[in-house]
Order: sequence, then structure tokens, then C-alpha cells
Amino acid sequence: ILAFIANAVIVLHGGSSIYKVIFACQVAFYFCAAVGFLLEQSKLRVKALFVPYYFCMMNYAVIAGIRRYMLKKQTVIWEKAKRK
Repeated sequence: ILAFIANAVIVLHGGSSIYKVIFACQVAFYFCAAVGFLLEQSKLRVKALFVPYYFCMMNYAVIAGIRRYMLKKQTVIWEKAKRK
């Protein structure tokens, strides 16, 4: 997220063409992730779009887990699964 924002600032302030190319690739990647999300909601999986979506969701899960741990809402202790 920070790399995307930093790259956007560089591009908006007239950065070199390499930053514009990288920013265009980032935008395309996140667009593919958004389309992958929409397709996942409709129970369709296109591998080319599912990979960016999965990558973004895993990073979101890591950030959410760190946030829960920092707010003391998540423990690091594993609980044994209940068996039937």
C-alpha cells in the first residue's frame, strides 16, 4: 500500500517514465485483483485474476492479524480443536 501511494506521489510530481510504467503496472495489478474479487463473489475463478486477488487478500489478512494482536484482541496461543 505504501509503495503504491509513494509511487503515485512520484508520478504526480513529474517522476521519470520508469515510475510511470511501474505505477501503470501497479494499477493494472490492483484492477485485476478487484475483478478477481468480483468474479469470486459470483463463484467464478479465473486463475489469471484469482492470483492477484489472493495475494491482496493474504496481505490484508496479515495486516488484520497484526492489528488484532496489537489491540490485544488476538492471542498467539493455539486452541485444540473440539472433536465430535
